[in-house]
Amino acid sequence: MGVDLGSRAGSNGHSFDTVFAPVGSARTFAEMPIEQKNELSPRRHAVDALRAHLGLTGS
Repeated sequence: MGVDLGSRAGSNGHSFDTVFAPVGSARTFAEMPIEQKNELSPRRHAVDALRAHLGLTGS
């Protein structure tokens, strides 16, 4: 989950990435490298779980 910082910052993302930051962070999702965003992303966790369930590995 995240919080709305009220102003736009960063360029690594789209849509709401520029205004939302993870709870406890002063950096927006758009200011983070993709690797850090993936560590926090519920969608990424769901895709990883699905891939493991299907026996898929790699990128």
